[in-house]
Amino acid sequence: MCARVRNACKAVESAARGSGNASPSLPKSAPDHQRQITEDPKNPGQTPPAAIVLLSDGASNLGRSSVTAATDAKKKGVPVYTIAYGTAGGYVVDSRGQKQSVPVDHAELQKVADNSGGKKFSAASAGELKQVYDSIAHQIGYERVEAEITEKYAGIATIFGILTAMAAVSLGARWP
Repeated sequence: MCARVRNACKAVESAARGSGNASPSLPKSAPDHQRQITEDPKNPGQTPPAAIVLLSDGASNLGRSSVTAATDAKKKGVPVYTIAYGTAGGYVVDSRGQKQSVPVDHAELQKVADNSGGKKFSAASAGELKQVYDSIAHQIGYERVEAEITEKYAGIATIFGILTAMAAVSLGARWP
């Protein structure tokens, strides 16, 4: 199962890498990559659970709008958790050596999260980013269910006790 999940994640990463922008990969990653994860044997025929974690500055510069992509993801039952990573004074250096301003568009990332049923987070440092990932992991990770098992094991112990008593009686009857 873990290998299948890793393969699905790699496929999503390659789709995002090829676009230069997150919004074109959102609709592809939800339905297409969801099929690469096998069904839960306890719930056959149901769509496996999925979520998209989008680390971005919020700018859409290629393909269709990110809000439309997020709406499509919601239709597939895939929430998009957005992480605004960067600062207001952020910049990148282009191929000509010039600085290009890339401030975070918090409003755009909030729209994506709202339209997909996800949640928006912000991180301005590596430490904050780790906290955000931990928070998301707790929200979409797993559910711990506590169940009482005393009765089951007490019943098994009672059965073994009865069998032991029967064996002792049958062996005792044969002794001279």
